[in-house]
Amino acid sequence: MDELEKLLFEQDKRDAVLAAAVGELSVNFSHLEGHLNWAIARLLGTTEGRGKVVAAAIRNVSTRLDIFAGLVQIIDMPAATKDALLASHKEIQRLNALRNHLLHNRWTSNENKIWLDINRGKVSLKSRKFKPEEISREAKACVSAIASLMDAIKLFQEYSAKNVTD
Repeated sequence: MDELEKLLFEQDKRDAVLAAAVGELSVNFSHLEGHLNWAIARLLGTTEGRGKVVAAAIRNVSTRLDIFAGLVQIIDMPAATKDALLASHKEIQRLNALRNHLLHNRWTSNENKIWLDINRGKVSLKSRKFKPEEISREAKACVSAIASLMDAIKLFQEYSAKNVTD
């Protein structure tokens, strides 16, 4: 193998590791998004099917997060439950911003793992540098966020079941 072939082979290996990490984040966030939709249905007090219809009409995750937080703010529930739901909201917002950056920006990496954002013909170095292992760690954070969200919704459902008024 000549030098160029070695260089290209090494870049292909780095790209494969990076692609796997970005894919892991994408898949895990997709699961998190599904759980967010389910949580909105629970907060609305409706069936999962109706909740999916509502969530499907709201294509932007950020808008769904705004609705989620708004519902949490106006629905009667214990302060600890509200705090847990708002903490979930904050973590999902953070993960959504990261996912949006990785999946929707045009970027590339060089050997130093510096990410470039090519926007409107300008190239600028981004202040945040991501390595594949960092992206994988954030993918695992999506799984933790699902567990936290589900625990908080369970608290909400238990409270709601005890305080049903007709």
